[in-house]
Parts: sequence; C-alpha cells; structure tokens
Amino acid sequence: MASVVKYSFPLTRCKTVHFVRHAEATSNQAAKGLEGEARNAAYDDPRWFDARLSPEGEEQCNDLLASSKDISYSLVIISPLTRALQTLKLGLRVPEHTRIVALETARERKGLHPCDSRRSREILQAEYPDVDFSAVPEGEDKFMSNILGGSFDRRETNEELDSRIQETLSFIAGREEREILFVGHSSFFQRMFEAHIGWDCESYGPSWLENAELRTVNLVLR
Repeated sequence: MASVVKYSFPLTRCKTVHFVRHAEATSNQAAKGLEGEARNAAYDDPRWFDARLSPEGEEQCNDLLASSKDISYSLVIISPLTRALQTLKLGLRVPEHTRIVALETARERKGLHPCDSRRSREILQAEYPDVDFSAVPEGEDKFMSNILGGSFDRRETNEELDSRIQETLSFIAGREEREILFVGHSSFFQRMFEAHIGWDCESYGPSWLENAELRTVNLVLR
C-alpha cells in the first residue's frame, strides 16, 4: 500500500515563505483587457515609470490586510519597485522591529516598460525609512539609463533572470529566520516557481500569482 507521506525533511532544512504579489498598479490598470500591441503600448506609457498602485490596488490592500492577519514572519524581503513597497505599507501589518530588506535582485523581470524601472535609492530611502536599501545600488536606476541610451533593447532572458532568482534564493537560504515574507512580482515569481522551487502546477495550482495574492510555501533547502 502506498504511503500517504510523500517526503520528510528535518525542520532545520525548511523555511516558510509567504509570497505576496504587489496589488494592482496604474500600469496594470491601463493594460487591463488589452491584448497584443495595444497592451504593449499601454505598458510603454512613460507616465507609469516605477508605477504606483491604482485605486483598485489600494482596495486590494484592504483585502490583503484581512487575508494576511494570521501569518507570522520575522523578516521581510521586498522588491525596490514602488508598487511592491506600497503594497507592504498598505496591505500588511509588519510586526515592530521586523527587518525589511529591499533586494535589487528581486525586482521584476526587466524589459522596456517604464513601470519596471525604479526611482533612485535616495528617493526611495527617504520615502520608506523603515526599509534597508543597502542592497540596492546608489543613484538613478542604471537599467533605465541603458534603455534610454539604446544599449538595452530587449526583454531579460531566462538565463539572466535565473541568475537573479538564484541570488535571491541564496540570500533566503543564508538567513537565520525560518519564516519570511516576500513581496514581489508576477513574472519573477512565475519563473521562480516553475524553474527553481519545484512547484507542481498540476497538484498545487498555477505558478502565476494574481495582484495582492498571498501564497505560503515551505521551501526545503539543500
């Protein structure tokens, strides 16, 4: 008879990560319901540079406050893009004295959309003083400068994104905290779930996270 237990691991090899995709941003709102070139054109609008949350996104944060009230964590990892930072501020009750670390490696998959660029570290630090931005390069977003200067004209490859994901997972593995909150982005999380953490879509559901979705996963470390 087959056992009802599939795997067993020592607790010391496991970490609980609460993944949260940012709430709806103004760029998401502009592209909603569009396809093809029209969708790309909506995302290409320079008004959405480092996009903020839309009114609907702010409402989603109210729902996230309710759905996340029972989770516990002692470390927050977050993308340095504003829509992720706003989602944390509006949609999650971070316990006092919890360290919040912004990782440049955790930002959304890079492309040509202004919404996926960020403001300078100095501006972000002034706006979010409780967040540790030491892992984010100083000054303006060099990635956006490369786009404007014509030295980057494509979407980030899987290999390039994989490198950032591995660096982010190595950071998680090296931390002493056992429960972690991770606020980030759809394409980044999708690639992580499909190619790096062994997510079984047939058994557990899609790798894609909706706006303001909370998904708790136990990661087994090597």
